[in-house]
Amino acid sequence: MTSLERARWTLEVLTPIHIGAGDQHHLSKFEILQSSDDKKLIVIDQRKWINLLIKEGLIEDFLEFSLFKNCKLANWLKAKNLINKVRDFEAYQLPFQGNAISDLRPFL
Repeated sequence: MTSLERARWTLEVLTPIHIGAGDQHHLSKFEILQSSDDKKLIVIDQRKWINLLIKEGLIEDFLEFSLFKNCKLANWLKAKNLINKVRDFEAYQLPFQGNAISDLRPFL
């Protein structure tokens, strides 16, 4: 029978590190928004987003909406008069040129 030895190590990481399963992750339509002027991508802070839905009493409504395949978050936000509250749940903004936001992948 072998014995196990317990040790504590300190590692210095020299590059960005991500431990994953090797699968590719596409950003979902509920993780990003394109700004109204199409020049920025707005990355949604999921915690802030859920808190806003709870505060506005819209969790069930949003879950029902999210089941539709071709739903657009911006349209739902406009219909619920939340489009002007985007700053309340954004994590950050990025400059953007183009029109293929569905091909974006996060850098992890």
